[in-house]
Amino acid sequence: MAIQFLHPSALWLGLLAILPILLYLFRRKSRTVDVSTLIFFKEIAREHQESAWLRKLKRLVSLLLTLALLALAVLALGRLLFAPTAGEAKGVVLLVDRSASMAAVDSSGGQDRLDRARDLLRMKLSLVPTGVPIALVAYDTRPEVLVPRTTNRREIDRALEALEVRPVPDDPQAALALARRIAELEGPAEIWWASDQIPMPEEGDEVVAGVRQFPVGGGESVANFGITGFQIRPVPLEPGRFEAFIEVSASEGLKEATEISLDVEVGGVLAGVPRIDLEPGGQTGFYQRVEGARGQMMQISIQAETDVLALDNRAVARLPEARPLVVNWFSADKAKRDPFLQLGLQAIAEEGQIEIWSGGAENWPPEIPGDVYLFDGWLPDQWPTEGAAIVIDPPASLGPVTSRRLSAGLPREDIRVADAGHPVLYRISSSRIAVTQTCVLDTYGSLQPLWFAGDTPLLAAGESEGQRLVLLGFSPRQSAQLPLMADFPLLLGNALFWCAEATDSYRESPTLATGSYLDTGDDGGELRWEDLRPEKGGLIPGGASSGGAAIELDRQGLWTRADGSSGGSLLLSRHETSLSGMAAIDGESGAKLSEPTGVRRFLQGELTPWVLGLVVLLLLTESWLFHRHSVH
Repeated sequence: MAIQFLHPSALWLGLLAILPILLYLFRRKSRTVDVSTLIFFKEIAREHQESAWLRKLKRLVSLLLTLALLALAVLALGRLLFAPTAGEAKGVVLLVDRSASMAAVDSSGGQDRLDRARDLLRMKLSLVPTGVPIALVAYDTRPEVLVPRTTNRREIDRALEALEVRPVPDDPQAALALARRIAELEGPAEIWWASDQIPMPEEGDEVVAGVRQFPVGGGESVANFGITGFQIRPVPLEPGRFEAFIEVSASEGLKEATEISLDVEVGGVLAGVPRIDLEPGGQTGFYQRVEGARGQMMQISIQAETDVLALDNRAVARLPEARPLVVNWFSADKAKRDPFLQLGLQAIAEEGQIEIWSGGAENWPPEIPGDVYLFDGWLPDQWPTEGAAIVIDPPASLGPVTSRRLSAGLPREDIRVADAGHPVLYRISSSRIAVTQTCVLDTYGSLQPLWFAGDTPLLAAGESEGQRLVLLGFSPRQSAQLPLMADFPLLLGNALFWCAEATDSYRESPTLATGSYLDTGDDGGELRWEDLRPEKGGLIPGGASSGGAAIELDRQGLWTRADGSSGGSLLLSRHETSLSGMAAIDGESGAKLSEPTGVRRFLQGELTPWVLGLVVLLLLTESWLFHRHSVH
């Protein structure tokens, strides 16, 4: 332990000691004064008759007491304290995880992981000298300094008590970077990291080097299940029917494969109870078809006996109020466009799900941008950078399209399916299809072949620079079988709606992950919320949140923009659902702050009360030594 001052600037007041020293050195010369009688002076002299050496000693003691009182007053103003010596930490930065997984309840006592983190940090702080400055940083997707460096322990306790779990994922990297910057301001300072998902330190790992870790996980075996993916879309060509993609994940701490069930409700009525098996750390995605009216509420909830986290067990959304999909159809000559392609598009348009704007090369570019561009045997001079695209029988290469034209059509009846589960091939009987190949497609990057003829791709789908793309290396007009089958309009519908899913203009009711930011418009605005609170019966009014042009989705539920567009916000985080065991991590790693014992513990922290007590004691001593024989 070493002596330090919280306010060292007050020490300059010690220069006032010059005044009593000068008064002590300055000796007034005696003067002769005539008085009327000496009777009283003789009486006082007899009462205070002292030797010369005693008078000198009393003067010296008086000076020393005065200097001591002044020194103690300066020490009190400078706030003298005992603090760790050099080589030990001079401060502590508390880094507390408040992400969704900290709401997990591992024990029957009902205490979640954030409560355990609070109790653990308070116990450790009770052993730290009270004069050591403390800072508090909480984090989830972003870090936040709740309390800057302070020696006020009550302020730290109040901030710890006010901490609440936010249903968003965590980003420990940014939080550690901020904590290190605070620790370097007046180093050396320790970082105390309390979280349930601290990575295992590896040799040379800079993420946790020099950080004292306080894991608050539930041990090696943690059973948790959560919904980590959720999206709804209308079923093409089937009014009133919708398809929900649901992904469910299990925690890595799960002991063995477990079967769970999900309750799917539409409008408060049970619409299905799918059952799935999950391996430890595994995930399963599946499609659930439901019927209902647009705008009805759809809820999905996990039913599992051994689940420790409730925030990831429910998903809620309204059946999408999707507007008609705008398709811009272009061919080299509008008068000579493919009649079979026109019949297929009209079959979809009759259901009210798409609007078709057609034109020839002379009409490019379109006056009104569409959601999907459909290029039939023709490509513009410049590739469009916005919207998705479907290219049928490309005549050349342009942008993300790379193809070589065949001099004559090549009949293909030996079609092989590369990915039968792709949405573009949903409900397509590929084995019965025969087409006439007109070009050779070159798939690269994220373009995925779906149909092969021998080793040559005939149908491909994927994304290029965030733009969805479907390529057809055959001509419907020249194919003898495909245009006459029900699979052809279905293939067109699947391709159109799959491409449109990536466009924000078409997705009127998207379900986004919490922690992301939602664009509210150039002029800013606010979001009106219906919060998802299962313990209170489901959705409840949640007020509004504002934040300018972009608002953080910091809660689970349904939101509505000022312009009437709406959507949902759910946790959807595999990282937060996959609760790993923490038993193998050393909770006392990193540098050690010495814990005082004995006299050091008795005198630890700020010494101002002790200094003021010495001032009072010196005043009493001075009064007893020099004023006990005073004349009253």
